[in-house]
Amino acid sequence: MSKIMTIQIFEETLRDGLQSCNFSNLSIEDKKNIIILFDRLGIEACNLGFINSSVRENDEIIELISFIKSKQLRIEPYVICRMKTSDLEEVNCISKKLEIKISSLLYIGVSRKRMYIEGWDEIYIYDAIFKVLNFAKDHEMQVSIALEDSTRMDEKFLKKIISLINDFPVYSIALADTLGISDYEQTLKLVSFVKKRLRGNIIIEWHGHNDLGLAVSNSLAAIKGGAKRIHTCMLGIGERCGNTSTEQLLINLYMKNELSSNIHMKELRKIVKLLQNKLKIDIPKNYPCFGEYSFFTCAGTHGAAIYKENILDDNRISVFTPYIPQVLGRTMEVGVNRTSGEGNIKYLNSKYSLGLDEKKIKNILEYVKCNNLFFNEKEFVHFVKS
Repeated sequence: MSKIMTIQIFEETLRDGLQSCNFSNLSIEDKKNIIILFDRLGIEACNLGFINSSVRENDEIIELISFIKSKQLRIEPYVICRMKTSDLEEVNCISKKLEIKISSLLYIGVSRKRMYIEGWDEIYIYDAIFKVLNFAKDHEMQVSIALEDSTRMDEKFLKKIISLINDFPVYSIALADTLGISDYEQTLKLVSFVKKRLRGNIIIEWHGHNDLGLAVSNSLAAIKGGAKRIHTCMLGIGERCGNTSTEQLLINLYMKNELSSNIHMKELRKIVKLLQNKLKIDIPKNYPCFGEYSFFTCAGTHGAAIYKENILDDNRISVFTPYIPQVLGRTMEVGVNRTSGEGNIKYLNSKYSLGLDEKKIKNILEYVKCNNLFFNEKEFVHFVKS
């Protein structure tokens, strides 16, 4: 049985995901359709865009929030803001106009390198955070403080910022591995450090990038350290090497039996197909969850085992996949090539009622091996029938 999931998913596909240069052409109707699918999936919160980055961006944010309200969706609308009261003032005006609560994620760069090129010092950053927290408190706004590049932040300065945040009714502090340079142990240490010093009900969020291929691993480390909300993007899209993959994180939580019954995993495939169609994303064939070969094998020993599994007709068993493919609305597939054995063809013979006897199975296998051929399931069926 699944547990009640205490881990919240904060979906960044429509904000950080679209910062990748060739993914920024989603229409407003596309975004609405994606939000509906996120809501059906069971995502808790979704970032809708940057406040005050442009008139068009603000207009789209207003339209999307109005859409969420009119459809009575459960998903919580979020916007990202600079650490400026002017941005919060805009959010407050929109919130009053639409008569709906809008949560804000306020960010500022905190690494020594960012401070150097901006000409900032610790006092400037501290004062900027203090001002927006006072504004939010006075206007009863829900805000989260996001520390950009916090994996390269000075530890003593981080303590000061945590002490400041503790004095205000802040929803969360978001730690960002902006350049994807952290690893599992470093992430665990950082999140645990912050968790130990936070007071009250303030939660920790984790925002990871995949520059070193560790985004999902680091997100799991953040959860272990005490993070309660993880930022993700579908298919791991995003700036440079992308963000933590929504589907990969969810399947990891599923495997750990930490996924809520509120999450409906089969909805992921619909979102993937929409993004593939609209953004022209080429998913690598060996990509986890939704690659063409995610649940595919040609190996003879594996094909023989899958054939025996098929005879048992027990849908609780998936002998050569890490989890049952049907969780994601997919099925196991068996191909045939020079590494295959008779079990591969027997499996396909049974699955597609091809009527092959033992002699034909042996002859086909020998023909494939001698000619170094390759068939996926559909190709093999066509080959046999032709």
